[in-house]
Formats: sequence, structure tokens, C-alpha cells
Amino acid sequence: MWYVESVVASTFCLDEGRLSKLVNEGDLLAKRDPEVAARSQLAGFINFVNDRFHLSLEGYNDLHRWSCSNLENFWSAVYAFDSAKFRESSLFDAITRGESSALESVLKGDHISRMRFFDDTTFNYLDFALRDRSDRIAIAAYDESGRRELSFADLVQLVASIQDRLMSFGVKSGDHVVAYISNSIEAVASFLACAGMGAVWSSCSLDFGVKAVLDRFRQLRPTFLIAQGGYGYNGKYYDRTTEIEEILGGLGETLIGAALGFESVESYPNAITFTEFFASLPSKIDPIIEELPFNHPLWVLYSSGTTGMPKGIVHSHGGIYLEHLKSLALHLDISSKDVYFWFSTTGWMMWNFLVSGLGLSARIVLVDGSPSYPDFGRLFEIADREGITVFGTSAPFITAMMKADFKIPKNKISTIRTVGSTGAPLSIAGFSYIVDQFGGNIDLASASGGTDVCSAFLTSSPFHDTRAGLLNAAGLGIEVESLNLEGERIFDEVGELVIATPMPSMPIYFVGDSDGSKLRDAYFNFFEGKWRHGDFVKERSDGGFVIFGRSDSTLNRGGVRMGTSDFYNLIEGIDGVEDALIIDTSMVEREGELILFVVTSVEEESRQKLAEKIKGEVRANLSPRHVPDEIFFVGEVPRTLNGKKIEVPIRRLFTDGKLVVSTDSMANPTVLEEFRSIYESKNK
Repeated sequence: MWYVESVVASTFCLDEGRLSKLVNEGDLLAKRDPEVAARSQLAGFINFVNDRFHLSLEGYNDLHRWSCSNLENFWSAVYAFDSAKFRESSLFDAITRGESSALESVLKGDHISRMRFFDDTTFNYLDFALRDRSDRIAIAAYDESGRRELSFADLVQLVASIQDRLMSFGVKSGDHVVAYISNSIEAVASFLACAGMGAVWSSCSLDFGVKAVLDRFRQLRPTFLIAQGGYGYNGKYYDRTTEIEEILGGLGETLIGAALGFESVESYPNAITFTEFFASLPSKIDPIIEELPFNHPLWVLYSSGTTGMPKGIVHSHGGIYLEHLKSLALHLDISSKDVYFWFSTTGWMMWNFLVSGLGLSARIVLVDGSPSYPDFGRLFEIADREGITVFGTSAPFITAMMKADFKIPKNKISTIRTVGSTGAPLSIAGFSYIVDQFGGNIDLASASGGTDVCSAFLTSSPFHDTRAGLLNAAGLGIEVESLNLEGERIFDEVGELVIATPMPSMPIYFVGDSDGSKLRDAYFNFFEGKWRHGDFVKERSDGGFVIFGRSDSTLNRGGVRMGTSDFYNLIEGIDGVEDALIIDTSMVEREGELILFVVTSVEEESRQKLAEKIKGEVRANLSPRHVPDEIFFVGEVPRTLNGKKIEVPIRRLFTDGKLVVSTDSMANPTVLEEFRSIYESKNK
């Protein structure tokens, strides 16, 4: 068989830092309060759909089946549920009556890669994001030096001020504005200003190196650059003046202006300081909100770029609005009552996902700098001060807390009702840790999606309990399938994660891909008419899902493939293992070696004993054929700037001796020399 064989279904949960009771995949860890679910926006949406379409849907499964088989009705209902203007329109009335011409106006296209939602209508994301203009706090922003806040009313004026500055430089609809900037009020306001004008936004965080920035921004031929002079991280200040000068030089031929975080810009023609760029106007004005086509480009996000030039992924105003509205309001139940946080930088899609919380009139919390400086308690101090209700983080951060045996302070988390986890598969031990620390009433919303759609395919909802290791359900309007190589849907086995329905937030195009061939090659040419995402997934008969990592970095032993997350779930739970990375050097024509790299604090003389323990655990809990051929102890595992393990380039190094990786996309590029040295020693 070609598919992944899932054989890890259990782990131990943590009890005061010690291994205790056995927890199996799918075990109930935290149960939903049915009264809370009944008051949710999702429950209200079901009632709305039943009323407008004369249905009798009950619960999530009914709604999901209807949403996937009636895409035009479903996405129209999402739009109408939020927008009184659309709800009262003649178009929505015609849709509810089933008029074919109205349904055809909702979704057009002859192939999933070319389908467009509401292509004949207009929409501007800023109408959504700035609908609240009250004096309530819109943004609370933290860096390592302190806290700032901004009301919705003041955010409106800051956006208008930035638009005035951009227009003074000649920026117009369709131009690209790029930002090298921290996770800050200024970043959010600058993005919103661009959205209102119809300019296309793109950002990189300040820990990106010059090459990584230019590899991304040069593709866009940007008109305007916003660049911050430096940032704080782990108690140190990092000056980025030199990097900005190089970036300016690399983009100079297309730039008509720049806002620079320098004290003086006298030596930089057509530049303005941050102080001037973000200064308030002398009188209040309304921000510009251009009437744009529904599928006008909103922003450019990027693939990781670790193995080659990053792809510029373009999403639309209306598509992001619909998908984020659905995800935030219906799945996470975010409303004006909530304080919404997700730890991110401006270089990760979760920043964009966080900003959309403004459209639900929620207060959003921005945190810049290290999430664990001066210790892991930083984020929970902020959660307590702000009254955070939806607390988003990454699986690697949860694992790091668990490994450090960090006790989350109970008196700091009383307002948190949902913990979101993404960025990598969360282990069963990670699930157990969060529930042990937060208690049995917590909703652990483990999600899996991607930058490609700036959202999640697999997620949770107010109707779902927390079950060990499971992503509870496919998102509404998303038909997720696990397929084998023949394209057959399979259950309780692991296959390729495939999306069989178009989503509003699928890319409208790649930058520089005029005929759409690169877009089709990336997602649509493997399974005809369906999106192949590149992850291995198991679809369980009970409706839950388990993610097993990227399908291009899986482990093939004797024809049986296994996801790397299987290994990490097991190996990283072994005492003494702090981190790990595993690769398979097998090729189509030959079976290679399984090589494991382990980070440990165990003394040198005890490492052989640890290696034998690892092999024994793999033999007993995975399979004898998946016992590593070699184990090397290393100082660190290579990771991207967003914390993801870099597996594919290391696999290629040990397969053909070529280390193809963009170091500017890495958080710790110096570790590569240790891996190169191991490869060279192996092949003397």
C-alpha cells in the first residue's frame, strides 16, 4: 500500500509533570456545555438557514452536509447572516427562492481552480473591518517595552491619515504597498488603509533577512515601502537600518515613496519618517472606501520559500471576508463580547486571521517580541490584563511549555474559553497538557489549513467536544476527503488531504502566473477537479480528523509510509528528548535510511542509552521497520521563522548532498552547518 500507516494512537497525559494515565486518540478530554452551544452564533445561523430556506437542519453534521451540497445557498446565507444590506437585497431573496440566474451569480467558473464567488458584485474589506466606530478599545498592542491601545474611533482616523499620506505620494488602487514591520497598531492601520484604497498589501516581519524580504517583495514591483527601524526580542534591541538600506536598494526602481522608521530621512529621496507618516490629521475625515469588485486583490501572502523562490499567493477582498466571517463568527464564536488574541508576526497568515476580528467588533490583542520573555508566563499575564477569551497559539509553543513542565497560572486564565492551536500537528500529549492546565471546560480548537487559503480546512465549533489528538470537523462549506493514490475516498486510514469544493479564499492567482498554470500545478493537477493540499490526513468514521504532516516529507519503509508526526508524538514524549527531526532518504528506485536527529540535555555518556530507549519505543509502538537506522544528537532542529520544522531540505541534503534552503526564511540558520557536517562525516 502507498498510504501512511497510522499506528500511533495513544500517549500519556501529564499530571503535575509526570506520566500518568493512558490517553488514546479520540478520547473525550473536555465536554461542551450544551447551553453555551445553544447560545452560539452557529446555533443562530442554523435557525437563520432553516427559516430562509425552509429547512429543518439539526446540529453541525446536518449543516455541514447542506453547506457542501448547496454552496451557492450556504455562502449567500453566510453573507446575509452578517450583512443587513445583502440580507434585504433582491439578489438574496431570489437565491432563497432558488432562481437559477441568482444562483449562477453567486458562483461562476468551469473548473475549481477558476471559480469565483459573487463576481458581479462589489465589496471592500474595510467596510467589514471598520464597521465599529465607537470609543471601545479596538486594539491592545504589546511589545517588550510596554502596552498601547487604540479605540475603534481613533483607528478610523489613523487609517484616514495614512491614506492621506499614501495618496500624497501617488499611491492608487491596484498598487502594491509592502511593509517590513512588527506586529503593531501601525501595521494593522497601514493594511486597512491600503484595503480601503484598493491598494494591495504585503508584509514581512522584522526577523526576515534581506534576501527573504527581496525574494518576496521584488515579485510585486511595489510602489511604496513602509519599513520599521528596529525591534525588541528577548530583551535585546535589533537595529534594522542596514537591512532597510539594502531593501530600498533592491526595490528602488519601482518605489515612488517610503515611510522609514528613522530619526531623519534627509538622505533618502521621496521618503517620510514614521513620525510624519503616522501623525494625526488636523481635522477628522472619513477614510476612503473604494467600491471594488468582490474579487479585487486584497493582499499577497507567501509560501515558506525554504526550498526555492516563495510563491506570491493573492487573496480577494470578498473571498477573505466570507471565509474569515465564517471561521471567526461561526466556528470560533467571536463577537463584540470577545477579546481575541493569536500570537503571530506580520509574516504569518495568522496575523491576517487575527486582524479580521475587528470586523466582528472584538478587541484584538497584538503581542510582539518573544512569547516566552522573560518566561512562559508573559502571554498569560497579558491574557489576564486584557480579559482574553480566545487565546491562539502554535503547537510548537504548547509543546515547549509542556517540555519545560510549565504550570500555567490558574489565576491568569479565568477568562479564556477557547485555546486555538495551529502551525503544526498538536500531539495527543499536547492536548492532554492543555486540558490538564486549563480544566475540563476548555475548548481546544486545533486547526489545520494553510497560507494558501488563509484559513483552516479542519477546525472545531461550539458544538464539538475536545477529543485527544483530533481536529473535530471539516469547516463549513469545505468537503475534506482523505484519498488513496487511485483517488478513492478512505476512512480510518491515512491518505492525501483533498478539498473537493471551491472556497472563497482560495487564491485568485499567483504573482507572475499570467496563465494560471503554476496555480493549477500547485494544487489541482494531482486529483482531477480537486485541491490536493500536500498533507497526510486520516478521516475517521466518527467524523474527526488526524493530521500527519506534509506528504512530501513522509517516511517510506518497505512500501509503508508513515507521517512524521507519528514519530514526534512518540519520540518527543520520551524523557530526555527535547526536540527531534526525522527524515527518510528513500528514493523511488531504492529504500534508503531512516535518520533521526535528537536535541537533548542528557549527558554525553548517557546518550547511547537514550538512543536505545528510542529504538525500543519505536519498535514497540510504531513498527520494527520504522526503527531509525541512525540517531544523531544535535544542538537544535532547523525551523522556519514561523517555528515549523524544516524537513524537506534536510532530507535532500542526506539524499543527494545538496542543501537547498533559503536561510533568510529560517529562525536559526546557523544550525545547518551541524547537519552539513554530519552528512559529510557520514559520506567520507
